[in-house]
Amino acid sequence: MPAQALRSPNATSVVGAVPHRILSSRTLFSGDREIGIEHAGALYRLKITKQGKLILNK
Repeated sequence: MPAQALRSPNATSVVGAVPHRILSSRTLFSGDREIGIEHAGALYRLKITKQGKLILNK
């Protein structure tokens, strides 16, 4: 990836920018396949699929 960040034509943020904090999914899930995330009063479920992908559901 080039050192210069790419901009999406319709986005206000920089595409490919490095997040302020990075968490390992191994650390986040601690051996579980699903965790709950509370955000703005709503509960979201973050799951690891059988194929090893992440799915976020409200």
